[in-house]
Amino acid sequence: MRGTWTGQRGARAARSTIYRHFPTKRVLLLALGEQMDRQAGYQMEPLPRSPEDLAQTVRDAYRQADALSVQIQAAYATGFGQQVRRERDMPFKLHVSAEALAPLLESLPAAQQPHLLHLVTVLISRYTRHRFKADLGVSADEAAETVV
Repeated sequence: MRGTWTGQRGARAARSTIYRHFPTKRVLLLALGEQMDRQAGYQMEPLPRSPEDLAQTVRDAYRQADALSVQIQAAYATGFGQQVRRERDMPFKLHVSAEALAPLLESLPAAQQPHLLHLVTVLISRYTRHRFKADLGVSADEAAETVV
């Protein structure tokens, strides 16, 4: 049917209804990403405020990612999941990492700060945890301890 969207369970919604609640594709994308995170049990609270807090956040995130259902892992691996990571997750993780690593970043020359920030942000990602597990056969706890 033209102008409608059919959900996973066969429910139909008019595009105008969807865009009344989500005025842009980006807003819809962000809301769906938040819903995926809730279903997956992801949370980053309290936000890390120091390198030590960030290390514990990495440990917790790796354990949470290791416990994800196959369906949620598949959803995160889709093009949609990648778009959520680029538009929502990565900017948030960069901000959180910058806040937690502020004392270390301030001790580096300005040109080197983004390099450390990007490296840390990639190391704390689900993708890195997955590579440790899939390629090296390393548990989530072992991967987290290697990264931190």
